[in-house]
Amino acid sequence: MRILLLGLLAFLYAGLPAMAQSRIGETIDAKTRVVKTGVGGQVVVETTTAVYQDDRLRANATGLAQIRFLDDTKIVIGPNANVKLDDFVFSASRSTKDVSVSVTKGAFRWISGRSGSSSHTIKTPAGSIGIRGTAFDVNVSGGQTNVLLLQGQVNICPRNGTCERVWKRCDFVRFNRRGILERSNLLQKPNARRFDGVFPLIVGQGRLDRRFRRETAGCKSSTAQNGLQQTPISVAVAVPTPPGPPTPPDPPDSPKGKTPGNPGNEKGVGKAGPNPNGKGFGNPGRGRSDRDSDRGRVHVPMGPKSVNKSNSGKSSNSGKGNGGGKGNGN
Repeated sequence: MRILLLGLLAFLYAGLPAMAQSRIGETIDAKTRVVKTGVGGQVVVETTTAVYQDDRLRANATGLAQIRFLDDTKIVIGPNANVKLDDFVFSASRSTKDVSVSVTKGAFRWISGRSGSSSHTIKTPAGSIGIRGTAFDVNVSGGQTNVLLLQGQVNICPRNGTCERVWKRCDFVRFNRRGILERSNLLQKPNARRFDGVFPLIVGQGRLDRRFRRETAGCKSSTAQNGLQQTPISVAVAVPTPPGPPTPPDPPDSPKGKTPGNPGNEKGVGKAGPNPNGKGFGNPGRGRSDRDSDRGRVHVPMGPKSVNKSNSGKSSNSGKGNGGGKGNGN
């Protein structure tokens, strides 16, 4: 009996490594270059490469590996990623009971399979992401974790202990150890181009097998989606014409006795130069005032000078006469 018991223990002990090395999934497609470290040492991941619990997968700047697990859960190892498959516990029906994946760097996508996902967790240096039957992209860089929800919902829990539930498609969350740094929805962004570099898997979905793609319309810029610069749509909107400037008031009437165009004095401006014998400007000998005309006064020509006999040679001009000035005869 003792020998039989020892033999049974030896059999069980010998089977433990095989159990620990049970395959949990395989690679559907891989592009240069992703390296796997774990069971079997270090190998370059290729199509149909088996993956095991505790395997670590590292991708370079162009690396891409698409892996499907036994319960049809799918992950994508994206550019610059460093991912460790911590725990994958399957039941006899090939549904997962407990799943834990650590993403310490780079781009990563998760797509839930047939299993209930209440105990599925993605760990990052900034905190954890609780999975609730969903699809989402992650990018870890510089101590921050960026999450973009594509389907379902997740629970974001920074290391400070606060958690936020995210449930809208194209919801974006950026957080670090201290808490949520930014939260928004890219569907409400007029231009989402600045997020294209954060989530390279939504930009480069053409490189993915169709089973690893998800609807990303609206979660990225039109430049990334169509390869064209986004052209804003013009909408005609009636805008009321603003009122013009007020009409300036009419200028005040000129003071009585002042001649417009020559402010500051009562002297008119004539056609010729100064009258050497008078104070105004006008043609010599032709000065005549309206007042003299009204009284019937007559100017008598006396050579080059004009004399007004009835007014001691003085002629008043209001600016309307031909001389346009104040003549002063002999």
